[in-house]
Amino acid sequence: MRNVTASSDPPISHLVVSWVLMIPLVCFASNGMLWFRAVAGNNELTSRFGLAGGGEAGTADNIAITILLFAIVPVVLFPKMKSVIQLCRKDKVFAALAAWIMVSCLWSQFPMVSLEWAPVVALNIVFAFYLYRRFSPDQQIRLLLLLGWICLVLSIVLSLFFPEYGIDHTGTTGAWRGMYYHKNVCSMTTAFLLLGGLYVPATSFLSRISRVVYVCLSVFLIIMTQSATGRVILACLLAYCLATRLVSVLGPRERTIAFIMGTTIALALVGTGISNAKAISLFLGKDPTLTGRTEIWKSMMSSIVKHPILGYGYKAFWRGYQGESANVSFATHWAVPSAHNAFLEVWIALGAVGVALVVYTLLRAIRDAFVCLRAGKSPYLAWYASIVFLTIVLSADEGELVIPNGLMWILYILACIGLSEGARSIRLGLDRG
Repeated sequence: MRNVTASSDPPISHLVVSWVLMIPLVCFASNGMLWFRAVAGNNELTSRFGLAGGGEAGTADNIAITILLFAIVPVVLFPKMKSVIQLCRKDKVFAALAAWIMVSCLWSQFPMVSLEWAPVVALNIVFAFYLYRRFSPDQQIRLLLLLGWICLVLSIVLSLFFPEYGIDHTGTTGAWRGMYYHKNVCSMTTAFLLLGGLYVPATSFLSRISRVVYVCLSVFLIIMTQSATGRVILACLLAYCLATRLVSVLGPRERTIAFIMGTTIALALVGTGISNAKAISLFLGKDPTLTGRTEIWKSMMSSIVKHPILGYGYKAFWRGYQGESANVSFATHWAVPSAHNAFLEVWIALGAVGVALVVYTLLRAIRDAFVCLRAGKSPYLAWYASIVFLTIVLSADEGELVIPNGLMWILYILACIGLSEGARSIRLGLDRG
């Protein structure tokens, strides 16, 4: 792993490339649906029936973001092309995933849709590799912190002074959505960007004050979304941070014991949560179906078993009342836009092969995270591990894996690479903290 000493890095705000990258990064943070374009669908009727015409909502936005991506990324990528290619060869699983996505166009139920999106998600993967090669870990976390400040301030300003944009009118009264197209996206993205504030090294009094303000404002925004997903995220982050901080003060042997105990407790809590899902959902203000999610999952299974190995092609399943997704929409009595579960989303699009590739990246990241956290030397490795943890938490409720133009997917790839490199350095005794 590269030297992560912050003193040798120029401030991220002094790099022109950092400000250039803010353009696609802000677009990624909002999943390609910026507030000034998403306002037309900011009502309960459109939320429920907006996909009835065939799932074309947001196409213009995504085309614009894609053009922007293909215009900016190759320019910034070119000086680091050789290094990025070397990293792609070293980390073959993401290259294999990109190739499988491209090949899925051959059997896609809507080939042109898959052909439209496959190059985009492939470029997203390359973009994550570029971020790792272009910036040191300290610069990476500060780049994401800069992005976090921009998204945070913009979201609060829109919610307070421009409610037609910043308030979510698709359901809960008064729920904030900020610069995002939905309150859940606001809470999830804010949580991912909050991680940078929790783990960035603060070496001066001003930086400590700035971090406290950033964390408090992020928590405030998540609370104001009134999102049950957001409340779960905050609870999980609090438990995770307390657990990892406690483990960090222990010796290597004690850390191993603590990790085993923690894993056992976590599995027990998951089992308890599953067996008491109805009571927990009512406590969080949701109905026992998790706002219709369990009905979606049940209806999807009949579609999955028709194409269990290959899936329906990348981005080609959820087309409103067109194609196979019509069966799910009719069964659930609304135009379902997604699986609301990351692994089911991958399965329906890329089949069991795609799921296997994604699960492999996840298991490898968990293994590498244990190695890195056990060493307990670097806040940057802890940051990477927290991204993987949050990805796991959200995967059960949302579909944020292998999505085009999505910040959370890009951060997950960045974390997997960082943990892999960090664990390799630790095993070889090359880690310098």
